[in-house]
Formats: sequence, structure tokens, C-alpha cells
Amino acid sequence: MNNKLTATEGRVLSLDEKQLGHIRHIVRLSRQAPGDWSDMGPFDPTNEGDDAYRYQLAYMAYSLAVVQQQYLPAYRELFKETFQRLIEKMMRHDVWGYWELTSKGSKVMDPDLEELVEGWVDPVVGKNVMYSGHLLMMVGLYEMLYRDGRYNVDGSLTFMCRPPFRGLGPQDFPYDFHKLAEVIEAQFSASHGMGCECEPNGVFVYCNQFALMGLKLYDHVFGTNRAEKLFKQFKKAWADKSTLFKPVGNGQLPVFYAVRQDEVITEAGEDNKEAASVVSWGPMLHIWEPEYVESLYPQVIQEVRVNTEAGYGVSLEQFHRTHLEYQQKPSMDLVDPMMLGVHTHGMLGLLAAEMGDEETKAGLLAHADHAMNPTWKDGGLFYPRCDDLNTESYVTCVTGNALIGATRLVTKNGLSDLFNRPWGKKEIEAPTITGIPYPEALVARAVYFDGGIEFELVPSGIEAISFDYKVVGLAASTRFTVTTNSVSCEQSQELRSDASGNLALSLRLDGRLSVRIEAVA
Repeated sequence: MNNKLTATEGRVLSLDEKQLGHIRHIVRLSRQAPGDWSDMGPFDPTNEGDDAYRYQLAYMAYSLAVVQQQYLPAYRELFKETFQRLIEKMMRHDVWGYWELTSKGSKVMDPDLEELVEGWVDPVVGKNVMYSGHLLMMVGLYEMLYRDGRYNVDGSLTFMCRPPFRGLGPQDFPYDFHKLAEVIEAQFSASHGMGCECEPNGVFVYCNQFALMGLKLYDHVFGTNRAEKLFKQFKKAWADKSTLFKPVGNGQLPVFYAVRQDEVITEAGEDNKEAASVVSWGPMLHIWEPEYVESLYPQVIQEVRVNTEAGYGVSLEQFHRTHLEYQQKPSMDLVDPMMLGVHTHGMLGLLAAEMGDEETKAGLLAHADHAMNPTWKDGGLFYPRCDDLNTESYVTCVTGNALIGATRLVTKNGLSDLFNRPWGKKEIEAPTITGIPYPEALVARAVYFDGGIEFELVPSGIEAISFDYKVVGLAASTRFTVTTNSVSCEQSQELRSDASGNLALSLRLDGRLSVRIEAVA
């Protein structure tokens, strides 16, 4: 009876108070009114930089996906709804409207540029994989986990540009999961394997990982084979032009490829104005090139991780110096790290979590709890933005809203399992609990096994609550034993599922409670 059909391989994973706090924070942000970006506003007002809304929304979704698969495969209603809300926010003009100006080009990414191009509004039709790749991966994760076809319908992903006082009228750009995948695949194929451009003229190793993962999920859901050849082309193209995928010690790793100049810009190169590095793309590249990322990891730890009073942090001195230089002499030769946002602490945490480096993960979290102002709001836990780049308390919105939470929530190979052990028909049709009143009752664990389901609930307040709920997807017209364990007592009863495999139940929750429901032998 203990043969669990989940990615946990029999591990008993239960969410603790802080992990539940991160989830509640994500849910709260997802439920804010359209246009309300409270606690999410980055230093950069243009939303071009790396602390923009799109990155916050995306990493929140990736964390939820890991928790859904690893901790709560038998409880989906809250996560499905929150995923929809995050994608809904991702489709708002507030998130992608920057592209109309960014698409005109910049001497930062193209030093040979003499005149800006016309530019365009549609945020996914060409370039801008720094947005479209994340959207594709978010939609792919949703469809892999819930398989309801919500984003497969024509126009289900429609970009609406409706400014009140400019332009020649409303502009709509209708897409869906299929069309989005087709557009990104076409851009990728046209690049001879290097990948899609983020900003005009810049093809980043980091951004293209999300596009590749989104196409891999598309293939899993629809039984196609779009991604396999692109992975091979990407690996060959970058290996031919740079040190990527080569043994450690072969030179500086690449950050991006400048298309017009046919030049790869490396981490230590004078033309590198980004903070992107192996710390950024490591968690995603680990999904499909684990041995390579693992070979780089010791060097990453040596170069990036520093000891702090409470645990581990990262060095920000270089970024602070660049920030001061830019303030003294703004120019196209520098990009202000404050405008980009430096997420090294959060990215290293996510990489450590995915790698299973519990020492580094724990040290980074300990430092965050000590120096980064952990804040509880409406039951949610986050780390508010702090712009003091010269201190250990510096926090970007991506780090404070998403990446520290991801560090806490992602299990070893948690991201990898989403793509290498995706849900199929068996998992989609497995039993689940429904009707749990959120936020009064929080689900800390919910797994299914052959013949039943087991879950753990935690009350969010001090008052006891009583409610009705259901278990759906059980064997039809079958007797089940329902065993309830609390701190004070254990109760057991027998009930029969209806002809549809549903079981209607009720309980009183006044403390941490576990419930096991299994078919009578």
C-alpha cells in the first residue's frame, strides 16, 4: 500500500512554516488587483532589467511547479488557480510593454548601431526570448501538470495593447500554446543553433534555457519532437564558438553572442555589461547537462560564495564599484547594476538547491534570515527590496519575492524532475483532495499511493475550523478506511466511494492533522 506514484521516491516531504509562508506570499501577489504591483516594484522603472515583473512571476511559477510535483501531487486546486493568475499577470501590458521601445535597438548590445530601427509592439513575434521563453515554460508547466487545454485554444494567449492617448487604435496579438511554440522554434532554427535573441543583437545562454525547456514540455504534452534537434544544435553551436560545454579550465565562460559582430562575450570580457553567468544559467542547464554543470560547480562556489556572520553570502563589491562609476559618468560603455538588479545570492541558492548542496543552501538561507529583513505579511514570507548594494542586506525583488523562496522549496533535482520525469496520464488521473478552505487550512503534504491517499493539514490561525471536503479519483463504489491522526488522538472510520470514485468527508481542524485514506483489503 506504500507504492507512491510520485517523484518523491518514497521520501516523506512535508512543508514547514517558512515554506508554507513562501507559498502564501506567491498566492497573495497573484491575487493582487490588475495593475497593483505592491511589493514587486523594481529599482528599474522601465521593466527592461533583470528585476522586472516577468522574472518574478516566472520564478514564482517554477517554485510552485516543484512543490506541486514533489510535495503536493494529491492537492492541486490552489496551485492550478495560482498558476493561472501568474500567467494572467504575465500577459498584462505592464509586463511586456517595454518591448515597443527595447525592440528599436541599443548601442549597449550593438556597439556598431548607428540608427534605431522602427521597433514593434508584439512581444513574442521576434527576439525578446527573455520574455517569451519564460511565458512558454510557464504555459508548458501548467499544461504538463493540469492538462486541461486552457492555453491550447486560439487566442487564449492574446497580447492586448490599449493605451488611451497614443497610437492608431487598439492592437491585439492572438497566440496560444501551439503558436507560441511555433514562433520560438522558428526563431531558434533561424539562428543556426545559437538561440533566440533577447535584446536585439544579443543571444544569451541564460534566456534560451527557458525557451528550450518550454519546447521540451510542449513535446511531452503533444507527443511531438520539436526540442531534441534544437538541444543538439545549441550545444554544438556554442561549443564551436566558445568554451561552453568544454572541460573546466578552457577559458572564460560565455554570457551572450553578439549577432552582428559574430562575437561571443565572456564573463570577464570588457564588453560584458551583464551579471549573467553560470550562477544564472546553471539551474536550468543542469536539467539537460547535469554532469557538465556539476563539473563547474566547485569553481562557482570558490569564486562566488563568501562567509558571513550568519552563514553564506555573495560578493557584491564589483557591482557596487560599477554602480558608482556609472553614477559619476553615465555612458553606453556601462550598465548600472542597480538598473539590472544583482540576483547572485538568490541564483546561487537555487543552484545549490537543485544540486543538492545542503550546506550552501542552508548557509545562504541563514544569511537571508539574519541580514535581509525577513517579513511576514498576511501569512506570507518574503524579503523586501533593499537598494543598498554596498551591504549584505541588498535584496532585489526577484531574490526577495521568488528566489529565496525557491531556494527553500526546490528539492535536489527538483527542477530536473519537472522535465525528465514529467506527469503523464497516470499522475494526472490520480486521486486528489478538493474543497480545502484556503487560507484557513494549509496543506503541508498530499501524496497518493496504490489504493489511496495521504495528506497533512495545518491551521493558519488559532481558532478551530470545521469543513467538508472531497477526495476525487478513487476507485468507484469501494470501501475505504479513513484514519485521522492529531496530536491528541487517532480516529478511524469506514466509508464507501460513490459511482464516480468520489468520497465526501468532513473534519475539524484545531492543530496539525494527518489523514490516510486507503481501500479496505
